[in-house]
Amino acid sequence: MRWQLPSHDKKAVYLQLINVILQGIEQGALLPGEQLPPERQLAHDLGVNRSTVQHALNELVSQGILLRQQGSGTWVNSGKWGVLSAHVNWRNYFTTDRLSDPESFMVQLKQLRQQPEVLNLADSQTENAPLRQLALPSIAMATLLQQNTANAMSGSPALKAQIRRHLHPYLNQPLPDEQLLITAGAQQAFFLIAQGLLSYGDAIAIESPSYLYQLALFQVAGIRVFGVPRTKNGGLSLDDLQHLYYQHHLKFVFVNPTNQNPTTQTMPLAERHALIARCRQLNLPIVEDDPFGFTLALSQQSNPTVKQLDPNNVIYIGSLSEF
Repeated sequence: MRWQLPSHDKKAVYLQLINVILQGIEQGALLPGEQLPPERQLAHDLGVNRSTVQHALNELVSQGILLRQQGSGTWVNSGKWGVLSAHVNWRNYFTTDRLSDPESFMVQLKQLRQQPEVLNLADSQTENAPLRQLALPSIAMATLLQQNTANAMSGSPALKAQIRRHLHPYLNQPLPDEQLLITAGAQQAFFLIAQGLLSYGDAIAIESPSYLYQLALFQVAGIRVFGVPRTKNGGLSLDDLQHLYYQHHLKFVFVNPTNQNPTTQTMPLAERHALIARCRQLNLPIVEDDPFGFTLALSQQSNPTVKQLDPNNVIYIGSLSEF
């Protein structure tokens, strides 16, 4: 394998390295099970920062193309080589270090906590003198623990039961409590996806046109947003989606298939199946925004939801605002 970056490529360096590795695999220069050179050696041979090499390898590890063992090295994945996964490996979205970017708010907050002149009011173990002068009410520990556990973090079980009873015929699939999360609106759900499942600099695809362009939360989180043209019948241009996936290494595709905002179109059933098939091929998870789902659950729905067609690969976001 000849490790050399293209001389006239204007893409980011880490994307160039990703393409070099992918081309090496496709052309047989990198074989399944073959170990890559150490990160430090790669950085030296390519004349780039080691952090750039780590960024590129992290992307390919998250896609399952490479495997990494701490302290041992990085290999081309030989397991299930050439076999498409039946569903997205959601574990990969939780194992990447998503709070390491220096511009991350949590990193900045950690740095502030180390400054002696800063009072951390969220720390119950603080020994700052000003806090010792505060008169605190007397509360029994049992009462404090009871209050702390009174509310379920993911939402009221009683409300979940009502939602499950209402949506089960519409989604036509089991809805266990651990798979239901009640938020303060769809935007908070998008925010949790951006903060919990995406990293600074990750890329997502949305429909074009789409009201999601108006949500600044993706830009604030450092998420790159790319539009996929809609077809005349309400589907997506899947070739454009695939091109964006390989060009920008998309992490999610966000769709609003029913009464789409702002076109009001509904994606036909055949187009929904085609979208699912292409996303399975790319191992690309789907976020389905269905603000009218609770209303449509009361009537006859002509098309099944994308979540119903592919429950393992789709995050479904509904809303009570239209109910």
